Amino acid sequence: MRRRLLTVALVALVAGSAAGCTSDEPGPGEARLVPDGVVEVAEPGAGWQRATGSRTVPAGTRVRVVRGTAHLELSGDRRLDLREDSRVRVGAVPGLLAGDLLVTAAGDEDVVVEADRTRVRLGDGAARLSRSLALTVAVYQGGGAGLDSVGRELTVPALRQAVVPAPGLLPLRPSPLRYEESDAWDRRFLGEAIDLGRELVAKSRGFTGQLRAGEGRTAGFYRLLLPALEDEASFGPALVDVELEDTGRSPGELLVGAAIAVAGEKGTFAPRWEAVFAFRDAGAEWGLVALDQGVDRSPLVAAVDAAIGRASGGFVLGTPGGTPAGPSPTTTTGPEPSPPGPGPSPATTTTVPPTTTTTTPPPVTLPPVDPVVDVVDDIVGSLIP
Repeated sequence: MRRRLLTVALVALVAGSAAGCTSDEPGPGEARLVPDGVVEVAEPGAGWQRATGSRTVPAGTRVRVVRGTAHLELSGDRRLDLREDSRVRVGAVPGLLAGDLLVTAAGDEDVVVEADRTRVRLGDGAARLSRSLALTVAVYQGGGAGLDSVGRELTVPALRQAVVPAPGLLPLRPSPLRYEESDAWDRRFLGEAIDLGRELVAKSRGFTGQLRAGEGRTAGFYRLLLPALEDEASFGPALVDVELEDTGRSPGELLVGAAIAVAGEKGTFAPRWEAVFAFRDAGAEWGLVALDQGVDRSPLVAAVDAAIGRASGGFVLGTPGGTPAGPSPTTTTGPEPSPPGPGPSPATTTTVPPTTTTTTPPPVTLPPVDPVVDVVDDIVGSLIP
């Protein structure tokens, strides 16, 4: 009998422990609040009070961050991060009342957040929501976010954002994501892309600055700089002319974009080329363009550096031998001048032998390499079927 009672007691203890472990799991419409700083809560029917520790708050509770950060853990591996001046209402559909909100979802269940009569649905991914005079939805990663603003809908893919100035006023299409280099959330998800973008801009400007007028304007020029372009049959003068002549793009910009397009793995080369420059023209930083094409930082930087090295080393610039084209120093032969000294005395007659003048032919200036490369390229192309 005593043994049976002991068994029942142990079962009850285990059940009680299990219940204690799951008592903090948020239910429908609830959230577990984890504050880190000065965070205040106002449950339904109550005023604001300081949140002193982690707790589960019911639906309808308002949470605001005065100083520091906080996060709300929802069911299904979903989470809302708040920072200073963020204000959120907890519920089955949480509401962003003011400030910024980082929305992340790692499971099968979508997270839906409402702000100013606009609902944002995010699946597996991460997005930043900011509400001030307008609502901004910026998607860091994942399959994108769906917006529904009083019946109007828009999908915002990764690395894009949408600004909603008022309910129902959705943009025609998303724009490239705008980031701040000092923003903690931006650096958390885009830190490497931010650094890469800054680096590629510097390399692009430096490359353009080292070219002479008229250089860097042919397909053959970029084939020499990026040998991988030789394997792309769709790359040719038409693509180069569109970018340089029609859009006014600099040679440095074209070099960086070509390096990203040739290294990308999304589809064939021609659509990649178009996508790279279309995203760039829309305002995307180069780091986001590379990330959008799935191009890793290290091999991309190495390819751009190698291309610039080929140019600055004389492989492309100047003559084929590596010496920059231009006038060569001219050497004039003739009798050496007499050393300075007193002139001849009045009683002395000086006979000056006739001077032989050597005429130096004018320097030969070789034509820029671009037309030569294109001519050779055309000849080779006509010989090889």
